[in-house]
Amino acid sequence: MIELFKKRYTHDYKCSHFFVDAANKLHGKDLSKIMEGFLYPKKKSNQNIRHDFKLIDKPEEPCMVMFHGKQPADPHVGLYIDGGVLHLTALGVFHQSLEVASIGFQSVRFYKWN
Repeated sequence: MIELFKKRYTHDYKCSHFFVDAANKLHGKDLSKIMEGFLYPKKKSNQNIRHDFKLIDKPEEPCMVMFHGKQPADPHVGLYIDGGVLHLTALGVFHQSLEVASIGFQSVRFYKWN
C-alpha cells in the first residue's frame, strides 16, 4: 500500500486513475473498463457507469466515494477503506475521515461496484 502514497496528481493522472489503481492494488478489482469515461473523458465508453455501480446510502468497505462541488460535471472520487477516504488531490495522497475529505464539496455519494 505504501507505493500508493507515492502517486502524484498530474495532467494525465488524476483522482479517478488513482481510484482504479487503489481498488486494483487493495482489492484485486480492475475497474479500468467501467471507469473509462472518467479516465479518458474524450473517448466514448461503451459502458455506462450507472449500470456498473450501485448507489448506496452510506459507505461500505470498499466503495467509491464521489464528491460533487459547484461544477457537477467534474466530480472527485476516492476509495472508502479502513473507515476513511483514500484519495489523490493536487497536494498528494491522503487517507482522511469522510468529514475532512468532504470539506469544500456540496454533496457526497457512495457507490458499490458489481
